[in-house]
Amino acid sequence: MVGIDPSPRMIENAQDAERSQPSGALFSVDDGCTLATVATGSVEWVTAGLSLNNVPNLDATLSAVHRVLVPGGLLVFTIPHPCFEAPHSTWTQTENGTVRRVVGDYLTEGFWRSGNPEGARRAGNQHRKLSTYLTALMRHGFRTEAVDEPTPDASIVASQPQRAGLPPFMVFQARMA
Repeated sequence: MVGIDPSPRMIENAQDAERSQPSGALFSVDDGCTLATVATGSVEWVTAGLSLNNVPNLDATLSAVHRVLVPGGLLVFTIPHPCFEAPHSTWTQTENGTVRRVVGDYLTEGFWRSGNPEGARRAGNQHRKLSTYLTALMRHGFRTEAVDEPTPDASIVASQPQRAGLPPFMVFQARMA
């Protein structure tokens, strides 16, 4: 396994963790839009956990992933659910006291930063429509095999009960066609 991140500090943290509990993983500072440290056709699968929503160029990233995968290779990735974590989404309380999600600018793609100092998107995020992800996968020679919208786990619901009915993430499994 090779872990990649553009931040040297994140790679240093991963290497420290590897030294304390060895798993055999290697780590490399690299750009997900190029994957320059990974040889062409050298990996069977790529996972991208909450990272495709941070890359500025989705097409370049999917092209790089396609390049490094073996024929029939697998890409599995998670993103914040684009329908509920759209720019300027917020919470509102109804007349009966129920808290509901108000979707913001779903159709507006691009970089945005949450104004909520406690929010996960305060550092910034590339918002893309669901159709953008699916179309980009097809354009880069991937066949979508599965999509899931997991239920928030008990710890999230305990701290943020309003999230009980909304999937926080989407999970995609796609194979090189």
